[in-house]
Amino acid sequence: MKLKALILFTALFVLFSLSISAKNYEFKNGNWFDGKKFKKMTFYSVDGTFSKKKPKNINETVDLKNQFVLPPFGEAHNHSVDNVFTLDGVVEKYLKDGIFYIKNPNSILRFTKQVRPKINKPKTIDAIFAHGGLTSSGGHPIPLYKRVIEGGLNRAGITNVKQLENDSYYVINTAEDFEKKWAMIKKENPDFIKTYLLYSEEYEKRKNSTQPFVSKGLDPKIFPTIVKKIQADGLRVTTHVETAHDFKVAVEAGVDEINHLPAYYASKWRKSFAPYKIAEKDAKLAAKKGIFVAPTYSLASMFEKDSEIVKKTQEVQKANLKLLKENGVKITVGCDDYMKTSLKEALYLKGLGIFSNLELLKMWTENTPQTIFPKRKITKLKDGYEASFIVLEKNPIEDFEAVKTVKYRFKQGVPLE
Repeated sequence: MKLKALILFTALFVLFSLSISAKNYEFKNGNWFDGKKFKKMTFYSVDGTFSKKKPKNINETVDLKNQFVLPPFGEAHNHSVDNVFTLDGVVEKYLKDGIFYIKNPNSILRFTKQVRPKINKPKTIDAIFAHGGLTSSGGHPIPLYKRVIEGGLNRAGITNVKQLENDSYYVINTAEDFEKKWAMIKKENPDFIKTYLLYSEEYEKRKNSTQPFVSKGLDPKIFPTIVKKIQADGLRVTTHVETAHDFKVAVEAGVDEINHLPAYYASKWRKSFAPYKIAEKDAKLAAKKGIFVAPTYSLASMFEKDSEIVKKTQEVQKANLKLLKENGVKITVGCDDYMKTSLKEALYLKGLGIFSNLELLKMWTENTPQTIFPKRKITKLKDGYEASFIVLEKNPIEDFEAVKTVKYRFKQGVPLE
């Protein structure tokens, strides 16, 4: 009898605890984005989920003061969420810009393991990680990590780039290499897989090069086999590309996402822009296969300050973006700039003049979160979706600069102010 009483008391206590912690909100006087325009509506947050139906009990009413409500922004490509030492500042920066969802397409695994327990909670950002990327001997990002180590990466006693092998990169030169290492890669539970294609049209010429910064990646002949195996095991594939040929190889292999677009940076060493102009048939195939593309085009002037070179690079960027837009390719927003957020990329894309304000908003609030969390209901303000949103002071369809005026943030039923 005492045991039954104890069980009943425990059950009642749990129900009481849930009732006082499940806070219901009413949001009134807001202009809510419906995917095409802003409409004056009242919404409710019930147990962290949106509802148009008024709940029986409302714990708090929030007056949105006729401001403009959007789904949260995403960051399709950045490596800044990568260690616990700088995490607090990175989280603060993202939330300030209204960015809740981040995709890190290559990280140092030993650092990522420390970061994971501190994120993906209502009061912080949500991020996913590829861990180490798949490349060839001496291929990107190995030279980049080597340069970083020489610059003082010693937080975990890392003094040689070889220490990062099978951690922040995996060397795959043959199909047999992949088969041998795939179980080890999967064992670390990556959220998706990053692969590298760099100047794949010159793979044979570059593969044995010992130059310190030669651009190369996976063998394009084995690439389709690698992609199919990864996807067959339930993981999505993201691919770094440099040239139009890389883009073609990635699209034909059926990757899920392409990181960078050809001509994503400006270089005085570039002799011709022809290798960076995407072919229309490849754009059509990318659209048909539903491949997401993160241009990271705001990197254009990061490495080159010569205005004429940047201008010529931007001409190719505009042509590529126009082609992708006309063919219905899903474009996302990510900056790949460690010190910035996808706000930088969104404003840069606006400046290129290819997309309308509405198109940019949908790329940033719909396409980008979809490529990060394809199974979550986070891209719309409607019944049954996660109660997460940001509030802007002005209408971004009328003035895109309004995206810099985030005044309120609400995530999974919890206010972030």
